[in-house]
Amino acid sequence: DHPDILRQNPHLRVPANQPINVVRRVRGSSSTAGVTSYLQNVHLGAAGCPAWSLGSGRTITWPQGTTPAQGSGGIASALVN
Repeated sequence: DHPDILRQNPHLRVPANQPINVVRRVRGSSSTAGVTSYLQNVHLGAAGCPAWSLGSGRTITWPQGTTPAQGSGGIASALVN
């Protein structure tokens, strides 16, 4: 329910005060490379949003507190749960 997320997604309905769970692949992938490259090179325009500092590529060092998942099926399961 963060104002910046709701401003970008006006029809999104989410419960208030819920944490954002970052799910990531255990092993590198072209999806990881694409998303991290985008985050590194594109300004998202959110006020106060820090620049992406984790680098880009098929594998990166993710911070503590992210949820590792194996493959597309594992990502989907983690997002549902």
